[in-house]
Amino acid sequence: MPANEPHPKYDEFLPLWERLRDAAAGEDAVKDKGTLYLPVPPGLKNKGEKSPEYKNYKIRAKYPESVGPAIEGMAGLMSRKEMEIKLPEAMKYMEKLATSDGLDMAGLINRIRHEVLTVGRYVLLVDVQENGGNPYIATYPAESLINWRSDGDKLTMAVFFEQVNEPGPDDPYVMQEIDQWRVCLLQEGQYTVNVYRKDSEDENRLKLMSTTVPKRKGEPLDFVPVAIIGSRDLLPDPDAIPLLSIANKSLHYYRQYADYALHLFMAANGTTPYAIGDYDVDKDAPQEIGPATIWAFGSANVKVGFIEISGNGIQAQKEELDNISQEIAYATVKVLGDKRAAEATETLRLRFQSQTATLASIAKAKASGLRQALQFAASWLGVDPDKVEVDPSLEFIRELPDPQVINVLMNGVERGLMPHDILAEYMKQTEMHDMSIEEFLKLAPAALAMDSGDE
Repeated sequence: MPANEPHPKYDEFLPLWERLRDAAAGEDAVKDKGTLYLPVPPGLKNKGEKSPEYKNYKIRAKYPESVGPAIEGMAGLMSRKEMEIKLPEAMKYMEKLATSDGLDMAGLINRIRHEVLTVGRYVLLVDVQENGGNPYIATYPAESLINWRSDGDKLTMAVFFEQVNEPGPDDPYVMQEIDQWRVCLLQEGQYTVNVYRKDSEDENRLKLMSTTVPKRKGEPLDFVPVAIIGSRDLLPDPDAIPLLSIANKSLHYYRQYADYALHLFMAANGTTPYAIGDYDVDKDAPQEIGPATIWAFGSANVKVGFIEISGNGIQAQKEELDNISQEIAYATVKVLGDKRAAEATETLRLRFQSQTATLASIAKAKASGLRQALQFAASWLGVDPDKVEVDPSLEFIRELPDPQVINVLMNGVERGLMPHDILAEYMKQTEMHDMSIEEFLKLAPAALAMDSGDE
C-alpha cells in the first residue's frame, strides 16, 4: 500500500469536514461551491450552471449564517473558565511557546477548541528540532491525517499530508509548494518517521526522501507521539461532528430559499404576456410591453393577458422556511453568547442541556488530548509524565448569585447554625470571588461584618 493511500474512514468523513468548513465560513464560501450545495433547478437544466439565469438564481438565494456564530458562541462558553494546566519546571517554556508555528499555550487551546467544534477532530504531533532542543507540538487539521493504524488503544501509525515551501530549482528566490507525506510509525518496536514525495520521473510513484529515528537520551521512542483529539474521545477513528445537523439544516434552508426567491421574482417580474384570437402574429403582436406601449389589434375578438404564478405554493414554501429556521434556532447555542438575552440561567440550562452535554464531551476530550501530547513531551525530556496535569473546566454557564440565598446563608452563619465554608463555597460557585476557601475565611468576616467563628 502506498504512503498516500487514505484510510476508508478518511474518505467517508472528508466531504463532511469540507461541508462544515464551508458552512462555518459563510454565504460566500457556500455560493462559491455552486451546484455542490445548490443544484440547477429543473426549469434551468438546459441552460446550465454558467448561465446568467442560474447565477441570478444563486444570487437571490439566502444562506443563514448559523454555523459560524454557533462555533464562536460555544467557544466563548468553553473559554469562560479555562482549563487548569500544571507543567514540570522543565516544560514551563511551553506556556509561552508551545507549537512549531509560535502559538503559546492559550493560543493552542483556542485553536484546538475551534477545530474540534468545527469538524470534531484535531491532531497534535510532538517533535523536536532536527538539531535537538526542546520538544514542541506540531498541529494538523483533520484533513491532514489521511491514514492511521492502532493496536488496541495504542497508535502504531499516523500518516500526514503536508505542503512545504522550498526554493525552486531554477530560481532560488521563487518558492514552490511541494506535496509530501510524513509517515510516523512503530517499526520493529521503535518510533520511525519516513518522508515521501512524488517521484520526479513518475508522479504516480512515491519516493522515500528521508528516514529518521527520533531518540530520547540516545534511545528510540517506543510510542508514536501523536494525540488525535475527537469530540468525544482520543480514539483514532473520526468522531461525531458537533454541528453537522446545524450545517445540514442551514444548507437545506439555502436551497429552499433559492426556490422561494425565484418564485417571488417570477410572481413580481417574470410574467409572460399572451394574445388569443384573430390577429396577425407578425404584424399585430407587440415586441415590447410596459406603460409607454400601446397594443393595437385589428380585430375585436382578441383576448390578451399574462401568465402568472398562482396557488398556495409560495405560502407553503414560506412556512417551510419558517420551520427550518426554528429547527436551526433549537439546534444552535448562539443565544447562549447573546448578552441581551433576558432568560434566567436555569432556563438556559434546560433549553440547551443537550448542547451543554456536547460541550462537556469536547472539553474532556480536548483536555485529555492536550495532556497526552504534553506527557509525550515530558517523556522526551526525561520528566515524569504524571507531573503533567490538565483539568478541564466544565462550567459553561454562569450561575447568577441569588441575594435571598446569600442572606439566608449569612444569617445561618451569624447564628452559628452552619459553617462559614458553605457560604464561601456558594459565593465561589457564583463567581463572587476566586479565592480558596481558606483565603476567603481569613478576609470575608471583616468585609461582611460578621463573626469569624474563631473561639
